[in-house]
Amino acid sequence: MSMEPAPTTPGDLTRHIARLDECAGRRNRIEYLVGGGAMVLLLATGAVGLASSQDTPAMITAIGSLILAGGLAVALSRLNRHAAAEHRRPPVTDAKRALIGRLRRERDLLRSVWSWYIGPMLPGFVLIWGGLIAGGSVGAALVGSLITIVAIAWIANANRRAAAGFDRQIRELAPSSR
Repeated sequence: MSMEPAPTTPGDLTRHIARLDECAGRRNRIEYLVGGGAMVLLLATGAVGLASSQDTPAMITAIGSLILAGGLAVALSRLNRHAAAEHRRPPVTDAKRALIGRLRRERDLLRSVWSWYIGPMLPGFVLIWGGLIAGGSVGAALVGSLITIVAIAWIANANRRAAAGFDRQIRELAPSSR
């Protein structure tokens, strides 16, 4: 969401909440689409790899694909629980309090990205790259792990910056609040 002056009127606050809902909904749809597609691909790759593997390194890589798919499932499930909880919240009569609460929940979700999003996928990545190394594909493992590290760093930084933006909005709405 763009940095604009803090909403002050009840109508502005309500519109801000609606835009936040829109933004979070769009983020979730993209995550479900990309994550779900990747999960299906990883499950298929892992299943085919296990069924056809003749050696231990290939089995390790296939198991890593299955575990990575499981990590994606955990992340998408956590995102879905967060979204569902937002929809179950009773309406708040004080729009400012409602907005501050929503911003805090989004900020906290983004701050904890290591525990619910990145963390569950790390074991799968480690097994995939380890299986490639054990199979003699050191170059492919190094390139893949470098791409993974860069992607994780980008995800963590993007979430940290977004959480800081929510913190700024919270401070503007309630200077004594964090």
